Amino acid sequence: MRRIINLPPQGKALIITDLHGNLEDYQKYQKLWDHYLEEGHNIVLTGDLIHSTSPEKDGSVDMLESVMDYCQCENFHFLLGNHECCHIIGKH
Repeated sequence: MRRIINLPPQGKALIITDLHGNLEDYQKYQKLWDHYLEEGHNIVLTGDLIHSTSPEKDGSVDMLESVMDYCQCENFHFLLGNHECCHIIGKH
């Protein structure tokens, strides 16, 4: 069977959804992730990092740059959300 993400049968997965530019929450998850990175656990970020509900606190760019660095890790999985996808394909 073909899968989008292959997770090992052992370990834990931290699944994060719909941060929408909330850098403070992202950084809390990042600390958890950094703590468990050595233990072989997985993180799944399901997108929707952008389109903050609070433009004065929008951390979308900082989060996207961080995710680009983490994408080099084999146990980090990033899926596009509908908010990112609409920008990529140019349709809302």
